[in-house]
Amino acid sequence: MKALLLAGGRGTRLHPLTTNQPKPMLPVLNRPWLEYLVKLLVENGINQMVFSLCHCPQIIIEHFGDGSRFGAKIEYVIEETQLGTGGAIKMAASKLSDPFLAFNADIVTDINLRELLAFHELKGAMGTLTLTPVSNPSSYGVVNLASDGRIQDFVEKPQLSAATVALINAGVYVFDQELVSLIPEGRPVSIEREIFPLLIEKGKPLYGYNGNFYWLDMGTHKRYLQLHRHILTGRFQPPYKLSGCGIWVHPTAKVESFSVLRAPCFIGPGCTIASKAEVGPMVVLGENVTIEGGSLIRDSVLWDGASVGRHTRLEQVIVGKGVDIAAGDHLSSVALAD
Repeated sequence: MKALLLAGGRGTRLHPLTTNQPKPMLPVLNRPWLEYLVKLLVENGINQMVFSLCHCPQIIIEHFGDGSRFGAKIEYVIEETQLGTGGAIKMAASKLSDPFLAFNADIVTDINLRELLAFHELKGAMGTLTLTPVSNPSSYGVVNLASDGRIQDFVEKPQLSAATVALINAGVYVFDQELVSLIPEGRPVSIEREIFPLLIEKGKPLYGYNGNFYWLDMGTHKRYLQLHRHILTGRFQPPYKLSGCGIWVHPTAKVESFSVLRAPCFIGPGCTIASKAEVGPMVVLGENVTIEGGSLIRDSVLWDGASVGRHTRLEQVIVGKGVDIAAGDHLSSVALAD
């Protein structure tokens, strides 16, 4: 069994954080999210992977190499132009098993892949989509199921009042190579809009797996912060888990007297929090972050090497790698990158 990780998107909703790096490489609790996904696959017994890349591919290739230090064997395919989900799958097909897993690499989940694969085999499916419930499906494509789990149809971005089932495509799939043979070659293809409706029209066995798992699309600033809140509060336990609870301070961090840490918060290696600064709740600091005295940081994520001047206030802010925040700034609901 092999897994295809679709990591070619530009992540435009996360700009400027993704202007010069792929979205799946954004740090989550100070590790690129893609590391968590690789670990999830390895823990489920899948260590052969193909990465499909387009935007800033060298960053991913240099970080993961052949995959050996992560317990995996990784190959790469690179799209010269974005081909969509279907086009990327078609391009990588010769490197994949039959069947194979496919992941949208920016999806955050703890799905039990063994159960998903068993479901696919039991149903004799050509394709299996993972599904997750959402309270407001109007920004997604809703999937309608028969009682046996077979997919009946798709409703793209329905009005809330018109949505009869709030199950959406969760971006994790099991596909047989027979399905791949139906994807046109050499052009962008939306598997959601072109291939899935074609399978239904032809009466092919396309099923939806609605298991009990955590799911989040971290593709906006708001949801990226939400993911960190869920980890800090224990709602989501990623493959690299936090031990203990409340306030995590790396042994090499320096927290000066009269500073205040409010739970939950995570202070990374080499950080300095000056006297009379207040950090937390819901704050994650990367490596070598400096917080000057009198500053207040809440519900924010600061990447490696960021610095915050004196008497600064940050709330719901994402601060990119090496970015300096001037003394006295009051910032809210913004993302900053160099």
